[in-house]
Amino acid sequence: MRHWPWAIPLLVVGLYWSHTWQATWVYEDFRLVSAISEPTPISGMRSLSLASWRLTPTPQAAHALSVSLHLVVIALLGALAWRLGYSKAGVGLVALFGAIHPLTVESVAYATARSELLAALGVLLSVWCAAGRWWKPWPILGIVAGTVFGMLGKESAVVVGGLVPLTILVRSRPDAP
Repeated sequence: MRHWPWAIPLLVVGLYWSHTWQATWVYEDFRLVSAISEPTPISGMRSLSLASWRLTPTPQAAHALSVSLHLVVIALLGALAWRLGYSKAGVGLVALFGAIHPLTVESVAYATARSELLAALGVLLSVWCAAGRWWKPWPILGIVAGTVFGMLGKESAVVVGGLVPLTILVRSRPDAP
Protein backbone atom coordinates (compact mmCIF):
# COMPACT_ATOMS: atom_id res chain seq x y z
CA MET A 1 0.00 0.00 0.00
CA ARG A 2 2.98 2.29 -0.45
CA HIS A 3 1.52 3.77 -3.65
CA TRP A 4 -1.64 5.02 -1.97
CA PRO A 5 -1.26 8.63 -3.22
CA TRP A 6 -2.01 7.31 -6.73
CA ALA A 7 -4.82 4.96 -5.73
CA ILE A 8 -6.97 7.53 -3.94
CA PRO A 9 -7.25 10.03 -6.84
CA LEU A 10 -7.95 7.21 -9.30
CA LEU A 11 -10.74 5.89 -7.10
CA VAL A 12 -12.16 9.39 -6.57
CA VAL A 13 -12.08 10.11 -10.33
CA GLY A 14 -13.81 6.82 -11.05
CA LEU A 15 -16.57 7.57 -8.56
CA TYR A 16 -16.78 11.26 -9.41
CA TRP A 17 -17.17 10.70 -13.16
CA SER A 18 -19.21 7.48 -12.99
CA HIS A 19 -22.35 9.34 -14.10
CA THR A 20 -20.78 10.00 -17.53
CA TRP A 21 -21.02 6.33 -18.50
CA GLN A 22 -24.77 6.75 -19.02
CA ALA A 23 -24.58 10.24 -20.54
CA THR A 24 -25.53 11.11 -24.10
CA TRP A 25 -24.09 13.72 -26.43
CA VAL A 26 -24.24 17.23 -25.01
CA TYR A 27 -25.38 20.28 -26.93
CA GLU A 28 -21.92 21.33 -28.15
CA ASP A 29 -21.19 17.84 -29.48
CA PHE A 30 -24.14 17.58 -31.90
CA ARG A 31 -22.65 19.88 -34.55
CA LEU A 32 -19.34 18.03 -34.48
CA VAL A 33 -21.03 14.63 -34.62
CA SER A 34 -23.09 15.60 -37.65
CA ALA A 35 -20.13 17.24 -39.41
CA ILE A 36 -17.92 14.18 -39.01
CA SER A 37 -20.54 11.59 -39.86
CA GLU A 38 -21.50 13.22 -43.17
CA PRO A 39 -19.35 12.42 -46.23
CA THR A 40 -17.21 15.23 -47.57
CA PRO A 41 -18.23 16.61 -50.98
CA ILE A 42 -14.84 15.96 -52.62
CA SER A 43 -14.03 12.39 -51.69
CA GLY A 44 -17.36 11.03 -50.49
CA MET A 45 -15.52 9.65 -47.42
CA ARG A 46 -15.80 10.49 -43.76
CA SER A 47 -13.34 12.95 -42.32
CA LEU A 48 -10.06 11.48 -41.11
CA SER A 49 -8.96 14.70 -39.43
CA LEU A 50 -7.84 15.18 -35.85
CA ALA A 51 -11.43 16.09 -34.97
CA SER A 52 -12.66 12.68 -36.08
CA TRP A 53 -9.99 10.99 -33.97
CA ARG A 54 -11.03 13.04 -30.98
CA LEU A 55 -14.65 12.04 -31.36
CA THR A 56 -15.64 8.43 -30.96
CA PRO A 57 -18.78 6.84 -32.46
CA THR A 58 -20.89 6.58 -29.30
CA PRO A 59 -21.33 8.98 -26.37
CA GLN A 60 -20.19 6.32 -23.91
CA ALA A 61 -16.97 5.72 -25.84
CA ALA A 62 -16.37 9.47 -26.09
CA HIS A 63 -16.84 9.89 -22.36
CA ALA A 64 -14.63 6.89 -21.62
CA LEU A 65 -11.88 8.39 -23.77
CA SER A 66 -12.24 11.75 -22.04
CA VAL A 67 -12.10 10.21 -18.57
CA SER A 68 -9.07 8.13 -19.60
CA LEU A 69 -7.25 11.21 -20.89
CA HIS A 70 -8.21 13.01 -17.69
CA LEU A 71 -6.62 10.18 -15.66
CA VAL A 72 -3.41 10.47 -17.70
CA VAL A 73 -3.34 14.23 -17.07
CA ILE A 74 -3.86 13.63 -13.34
CA ALA A 75 -1.06 11.03 -13.32
CA LEU A 76 1.28 13.54 -15.00
CA LEU A 77 0.22 16.21 -12.51
CA GLY A 78 1.08 13.87 -9.65
CA ALA A 79 4.39 12.90 -11.27
CA LEU A 80 5.25 16.58 -11.67
CA ALA A 81 4.43 17.24 -8.01
CA TRP A 82 6.66 14.30 -7.05
CA ARG A 83 9.50 15.58 -9.23
CA LEU A 84 9.15 19.04 -7.68
CA GLY A 85 9.74 17.52 -4.25
CA TYR A 86 6.28 17.12 -2.73
CA SER A 87 5.75 14.44 -0.09
CA LYS A 88 3.60 11.40 -0.83
CA ALA A 89 0.65 13.02 0.92
CA GLY A 90 1.26 16.23 -1.03
CA VAL A 91 1.33 14.32 -4.31
CA GLY A 92 -1.94 12.65 -3.37
CA LEU A 93 -3.57 15.97 -2.52
CA VAL A 94 -2.35 17.65 -5.72
CA ALA A 95 -3.68 14.77 -7.80
CA LEU A 96 -6.94 14.64 -5.84
CA PHE A 97 -7.64 18.36 -6.23
CA GLY A 98 -6.69 18.23 -9.89
CA ALA A 99 -9.01 15.28 -10.40
CA ILE A 100 -12.16 16.81 -8.96
CA HIS A 101 -11.62 20.53 -9.52
CA PRO A 102 -14.70 22.16 -11.11
CA LEU A 103 -12.66 23.57 -14.01
CA THR A 104 -12.17 20.04 -15.35
CA VAL A 105 -15.89 19.38 -15.84
CA GLU A 106 -16.19 20.70 -19.40
CA SER A 107 -13.09 18.95 -20.74
CA VAL A 108 -14.27 15.61 -19.39
CA ALA A 109 -17.96 15.92 -20.20
CA TYR A 110 -17.84 17.42 -23.72
CA ALA A 111 -16.23 15.59 -26.61
CA THR A 112 -15.68 18.93 -28.34
CA ALA A 113 -13.62 20.16 -25.36
CA ARG A 114 -11.22 17.24 -25.43
CA SER A 115 -8.61 19.48 -27.04
CA GLU A 116 -8.10 21.06 -23.61
CA LEU A 117 -7.08 17.69 -22.20
CA LEU A 118 -4.67 17.15 -25.09
CA ALA A 119 -3.14 20.59 -24.52
CA ALA A 120 -2.81 19.94 -20.77
CA LEU A 121 -1.16 16.60 -21.51
CA GLY A 122 1.46 18.26 -23.72
CA VAL A 123 2.12 21.13 -21.30
CA LEU A 124 2.48 18.82 -18.30
CA LEU A 125 4.81 16.50 -20.23
CA SER A 126 7.03 19.45 -21.19
CA VAL A 127 7.11 20.87 -17.67
CA TRP A 128 7.74 17.41 -16.18
CA CYS A 129 10.74 16.95 -18.49
CA ALA A 130 11.99 20.47 -17.64
CA ALA A 131 11.77 19.72 -13.92
CA GLY A 132 14.36 16.95 -14.24
CA ARG A 133 17.74 16.86 -15.95
CA TRP A 134 16.51 19.00 -18.82
CA TRP A 135 19.93 19.40 -20.46
CA LYS A 136 20.11 15.72 -21.45
CA PRO A 137 18.87 14.59 -24.90
CA TRP A 138 15.76 12.62 -23.83
CA PRO A 139 14.26 15.35 -21.66
CA ILE A 140 14.92 17.90 -24.42
CA LEU A 141 13.08 15.61 -26.82
CA GLY A 142 10.26 15.30 -24.26
CA ILE A 143 10.01 19.08 -23.92
CA VAL A 144 9.83 19.52 -27.69
CA ALA A 145 7.38 16.62 -28.17
CA GLY A 146 5.15 17.82 -25.33
CA THR A 147 5.14 21.36 -26.71
CA VAL A 148 4.24 20.22 -30.22
CA PHE A 149 1.57 17.81 -28.94
CA GLY A 150 0.06 20.47 -26.68
CA MET A 151 0.01 23.08 -29.44
CA LEU A 152 -1.66 20.61 -31.81
CA GLY A 153 -4.29 19.98 -29.14
CA LYS A 154 -5.16 23.63 -28.48
CA GLU A 155 -3.41 26.94 -28.97
CA SER A 156 -3.65 27.75 -25.25
CA ALA A 157 -0.69 25.39 -24.78
CA VAL A 158 1.47 28.37 -25.73
CA VAL A 159 1.87 28.87 -21.96
CA VAL A 160 4.51 26.15 -22.13
CA GLY A 161 6.85 28.83 -23.53
CA GLY A 162 6.80 30.51 -20.13
CA LEU A 163 6.35 27.49 -17.86
CA VAL A 164 9.36 25.50 -19.11
CA PRO A 165 11.93 28.31 -18.59
CA LEU A 166 10.34 29.18 -15.25
CA THR A 167 10.55 25.54 -14.13
CA ILE A 168 14.20 25.32 -15.22
CA LEU A 169 14.97 28.58 -13.39
CA VAL A 170 13.27 27.48 -10.16
CA ARG A 171 14.86 24.02 -10.25
CA SER A 172 18.35 25.45 -10.86
CA ARG A 173 18.35 27.42 -7.60
CA PRO A 174 20.67 25.96 -4.93
CA ASP A 175 17.82 25.59 -2.42
CA ALA A 176 15.51 23.82 -4.93
CA PRO A 177 14.23 20.36 -3.88
